[in-house]
Amino acid sequence: MQPAVMLVLALGLGGQSVADVRQLYNAGRYQEAVKAGDQAKGDDDQALRVQFLAAQSYTKLNNADGAKHAYQRLAEKNGTPWSAIGRSGLTMLNNQLDPSLEAANEAVGAGDSLPEAHYQRGLVLMPVESTARRPARSRTPLSSIRISRRRTTTQVWPITAPNGSIS
Repeated sequence: MQPAVMLVLALGLGGQSVADVRQLYNAGRYQEAVKAGDQAKGDDDQALRVQFLAAQSYTKLNNADGAKHAYQRLAEKNGTPWSAIGRSGLTMLNNQLDPSLEAANEAVGAGDSLPEAHYQRGLVLMPVESTARRPARSRTPLSSIRISRRRTTTQVWPITAPNGSIS
């Protein structure tokens, strides 16, 4: 058996490498990425990366239950950054952005920080369009910063800090 075939079988990805699943995700073929994630077995980084892509794909498909299940699988990997990534995803889906950010920061701060941890943190920090998903503290989206194209000066609207002061 060739080494590449043995590697894919060892990863338990059902014939899909992480690069293949990432290409599916990037191409918007979320159903196929979900299928690969559901077939991914094991606790190695490659299988967990595919499970993370499946969770992201479920989110893109507006399938909250599927996303919660995929993030739960990651959250069960105690003692790893993947556990914190999973917890961050779960709490974010439940509109609890402060605990989600704490978990994402935990994953980023791990000694063997993963790119997915940084990506998850970025998802939590992204300006939120819907006020229903906003946390109790105020976050001002970047769209509130106005740049005048007619003048050479920049207009910046006041931003409310978490403590309520205006900066």
